[in-house]
Amino acid sequence: MIVFDLTNEDSFTNLDRWRSDFMKKSNSKTENYPFLIVGNKHDLPDERVISKERIEAYCKEAGGLRFVETSAKDNYQVENAFKTLTK
Repeated sequence: MIVFDLTNEDSFTNLDRWRSDFMKKSNSKTENYPFLIVGNKHDLPDERVISKERIEAYCKEAGGLRFVETSAKDNYQVENAFKTLTK
């Protein structure tokens, strides 16, 4: 699971680096590691800078990664994110 902030451009653009860092440190030989991408701070729609369409395009380009939007503050979809991860 890699979590980024829907209100922060830098956190979204760091997804590739975080994925790469994980793969290096885990010594995984799997090219299509099943990451779950989680966009947090869904509770701040007026501050949002990353569109759902942009995230979906990223996930598709990255090999069909799954994606969930959450709000840790409101407990929105948090449980669903963990259930999705375990599937």
